Amino acid sequence: MKEIIWVFGTSSAVGKKTFCDYITNKPTDKLLADLHLENKKLVVSKISIEITAQFYGDQTEQKRLAISAEVSQLLKTNDVVFIKWQYLDMDKGVFNKVHDMNPECAVRIILITANSEVSATRLSQKSWWQQGYFHDDPLIFVENEQKMVEEVIPKLKKKYPVTIVESNPDYNFTCHLL
Repeated sequence: MKEIIWVFGTSSAVGKKTFCDYITNKPTDKLLADLHLENKKLVVSKISIEITAQFYGDQTEQKRLAISAEVSQLLKTNDVVFIKWQYLDMDKGVFNKVHDMNPECAVRIILITANSEVSATRLSQKSWWQQGYFHDDPLIFVENEQKMVEEVIPKLKKKYPVTIVESNPDYNFTCHLL
């Protein structure tokens, strides 16, 4: 069965993009086995990686609506499509539209987690953070994002399987079923 895997994160800079790159380019056999992805052709939605809105009203947020069509195309030649999630995907209907266009596919969520301090350190090194948010405390920002995600995951967990993948400081990924 074809599968769509949304890669959620507990905050910005938790390692969603790094995980998508890792799982599709150089995964360990153990991680593939832990995620039941052995012998499957994996790909990541480029739109979900390249088009990231940094705030509501960001001009790029409308471009993420194209993810659903891209996923449908990718599923024609791949077994699994990974989508790097952003919180606004829920509000803009991207999450539901992807599933509505691909009802025959299994859907699950991988929740990337990291220690708050690790995420805050990574966040402070992001160029978009340095350009517009540098006056904010990155740890408070990370903790606020974690609260938003904590509200969404329990609702989604009722309908979709959720696997937690820890993003360690060295980006060594380990997983646990939630």
